[in-house]
Amino acid sequence: MGLVKSDGTPTDLYHKFRNPASSGHAAAQALKIGYKTLYERNEYIHKASDDDLKGVVLEVTGLQADNT
Repeated sequence: MGLVKSDGTPTDLYHKFRNPASSGHAAAQALKIGYKTLYERNEYIHKASDDDLKGVVLEVTGLQADNT
């Protein structure tokens, strides 16, 4: 579930994002959708330190630490 359906119409998440009363929660939901793999590794990845986040990204992608 993203902000737009496959036919181009807005999703409920999009409408929540446009509403100032629910936009913060909608943004958090969108992050969890967009970074699903990271959240599967750590449900609190948004609270991770930069080094911990980098470690999880490296683990998920299989890249080396010096890869730009």
